[in-house]
Amino acid sequence: MSAPESNIRTDTEVLVAALEEAQRLLAAYENPSCHRTRDDIIAMVEFIICNPSVTRAMLRQKMRGRLKLVG
Repeated sequence: MSAPESNIRTDTEVLVAALEEAQRLLAAYENPSCHRTRDDIIAMVEFIICNPSVTRAMLRQKMRGRLKLVG
């Protein structure tokens, strides 16, 4: 019997996924066939960045960085 697959993503994976999704939205906005307004794109990027899992990952990464400086 094998160990169950873990669906937990690391902080780095969460942050990279959020940045990639934000980049994808911004690239789509550059496309002339995009029917979204600038405000729509900003709202979607804000939703990605303000996602609680992204915020937690960012805060944990900041704390690790500070601990490395102190330790």
